[in-house]
Amino acid sequence: MDKNKLEQLKKYFHEEFQMLYQNNYVSSFFYGNIDKSINASVILLNTSIEEIEKAKKLVKKWKKQKVFINYFFNQKFITDSVDVFPIEYLNMKLSHINLGGEDIIANIKIKKKDLRTQIERELRGLVLHFRSEYVEINDKLKNIKLFLNKYLDSFYLIFNT
Repeated sequence: MDKNKLEQLKKYFHEEFQMLYQNNYVSSFFYGNIDKSINASVILLNTSIEEIEKAKKLVKKWKKQKVFINYFFNQKFITDSVDVFPIEYLNMKLSHINLGGEDIIANIKIKKKDLRTQIERELRGLVLHFRSEYVEINDKLKNIKLFLNKYLDSFYLIFNT
């Protein structure tokens, strides 16, 4: 993505959400591979349905710009769920761009034990699905390719961690 366009997107995204949420706004960030599309998240003090609903128009607007707002977090949710989603938070932490406000993602502490547990759970689950579906495919090359492509993204995410 063009660096100037990215800078504009960062600036306007932060400003629009800060203006919308005012004192409820903590920060926002982009993450992932921004060359394909941009994943974004917003951190608020209060993440009630009423507060999140305020963003409907902005979510639609930004989606047209290929900026996908995946999560509305509050700091307590992040702190309380790092042990449950360590792979996801690690990927966010390693690839995030803070747009403004407090950089909460940079300060996340991820335990190796939690990473190992989630990786093992994900791999064992994939192996179970892999085995049960493998017997159902025919030996046609097309079916084998579709079968393998189905699991490649999951394996990539796990092994990239």
